[in-house]
Amino acid sequence: MKHYVYIDESGSINRACIGDEYFVVALLYVRDKEKLKLIFKRFINKNINSLKKLDKADKMFTDEKFVELKGSALNTSMKRRFLKFFAQNNLFKVIYIKVHNSSLESKFCENSARSFNYLIRKTTQVLFDKKVFEQGDYFLHIDERNIRTDSRRTLEDYLNTELRLNLGYESNFKIQYFDSCNNKLIQIADVLSNIFYSSIYNRRLKEDLEKIRRDGYIPLIFKFPLNGHR
Repeated sequence: MKHYVYIDESGSINRACIGDEYFVVALLYVRDKEKLKLIFKRFINKNINSLKKLDKADKMFTDEKFVELKGSALNTSMKRRFLKFFAQNNLFKVIYIKVHNSSLESKFCENSARSFNYLIRKTTQVLFDKKVFEQGDYFLHIDERNIRTDSRRTLEDYLNTELRLNLGYESNFKIQYFDSCNNKLIQIADVLSNIFYSSIYNRRLKEDLEKIRRDGYIPLIFKFPLNGHR
C-alpha cells in the first residue's frame, strides 16, 4: 500500500534563539491526495481576492496570477478560514515536530541537515509505534528550498537503513524534493506549519488548533528534545 507524506517547516534549528526560539516541522499525512488537491483549488478560487490583498510581499501572486499559497503571507482571519475549510472529510492528518532551540545541545545544531533527518526518523518511528502510520511504501515529498542539494539522498538511505533494516519495520521509503510552487500539498503543509509556529508566539489560533486536534486531525505533536530522549 502506498502512503504519501508532505513536509514543510517554519523557523530554523539554532541555539541562539534570537527571535527564533522554536523550530516546527509539519508532516501532512494524506488519505486521498486527489480530493485534497481539489479542495485546495476550491479554497484558492473562493478566496482569490482576499489572498491578493494579503500578498503585500508578492509571495503568492505574479502579475495578478496565483503562484503559491504561503502561510507567512496570511493573517489570523485567513488562517482560521483555512483550517475550517480543510479540516473536513477526514482527508489528512498533520503531525507536528516542535523543537525547543534553547534546550538543544551544541552538537545537535552543528549540521542542520543531519538534525532534520534525525527528527524525521525519530518521529516516523513513534508514528509506527503508535499505529498512526501503517506498514507500506512511503513517499515523502519535501520542499527543496529547505534542503541542501548534497544532503538530499541522505534522508532516504537513513530512513531505509534505520527503520527497515535496523528496527525491522516492513516499509520502504522514497524521498522526492519539489519546488513548493509546483506541489499543492506541500503548500498545505507550509500553511499548517506556519499556523502552528505562529500560534506558539501569539496563541491566537490555539482554540482552532485544539478543535482540529480533538477532531482527530493532529494525532501527534512530537516535542524535542523532551520526547526525543526517551
